Amino acid sequence: MATAGTDTGTGTATESERGATTALTAARVVGVLRAPSASQAIALAETAIAAGLRAVEVTFTIPEAGTVIAALARRHPDVLIGAGTVITTELAASAIMSGAVFIVGPHYEAEVQHVAERHRVLYVPGALTPSEVHAAARATGGLVKVFPVGRMGASAYVRDLLGPYPDLELMVTGGVTLATAPEYLAAGARVVGIGSLFDMKPAELARALAAV
Repeated sequence: MATAGTDTGTGTATESERGATTALTAARVVGVLRAPSASQAIALAETAIAAGLRAVEVTFTIPEAGTVIAALARRHPDVLIGAGTVITTELAASAIMSGAVFIVGPHYEAEVQHVAERHRVLYVPGALTPSEVHAAARATGGLVKVFPVGRMGASAYVRDLLGPYPDLELMVTGGVTLATAPEYLAAGARVVGIGSLFDMKPAELARALAAV
């Protein structure tokens, strides 16, 4: 949703940011990774990538998340490795320096956007209400994470948002599963973020990813 600039951000995505958006849209599914340790996080990601996952959001709730991002980015240059729960400029800088190609936050933070813009890295802020989603989209000119979408009417809420705002580009998370992902995509979401996929067995995960 590229629009005129605002006081908080440029409102226009750069070519590299649009490229990341296109890649995420092509991947369709982003695995939202949480784990109690860096080693467990890497092991979970490796299993999911082997099963066909093409995009991983390494959340900063994981200890040494930067190490996890760097390891996965180095081992899997063909997979989109990003960072999640990015709520400060320090976390944004750490994620980018570790090799994240996109950063995601639970809410919009102007200073985080500025760090991302300086490094030409895609920033996906979180929002929930129509006003919040629209404001975040105006500020960034790109993808907005709707969280937690499952508590707001699920895929029906995506349709409701796109009614008055048909140009919104939405990444939906919170209560989304691989079984329900097609419903969200059919409703107009561009990308789905799912944490529960890391709990699935490899063969089951491979089948479910192929079906999305």
